[in-house]
Amino acid sequence: MKLKLFRISGDSMSPQFVESDYVLVFSRRNLKLKRGQIVVVNHPFYGTIVKRIARVTRGNTLRLRGDNRQESTSTETLGEITQDQVIGKVVWHIPGKRQPASRA
Repeated sequence: MKLKLFRISGDSMSPQFVESDYVLVFSRRNLKLKRGQIVVVNHPFYGTIVKRIARVTRGNTLRLRGDNRQESTSTETLGEITQDQVIGKVVWHIPGKRQPASRA
């Protein structure tokens, strides 16, 4: 069992996670993963990404999505993710420095 810290970059998981937030990830072999959980994945093309599990298939592969669909790479582009590509599941959110809201 390991805990790892990752910094969020990009807006694909906003509003829950935004640029400069951190997530603490629980990592171990044979994690029990289910729909709705947020995972950190080592993707062969996109590198280390944070996404929500949209579906676990019968073959135990994962279909992922970002919470901000306008800013997220689609599951069709990402493809199905194997359990070996999962670094771990998010267990804690650490908000980063927020930019003050602009006034109109």
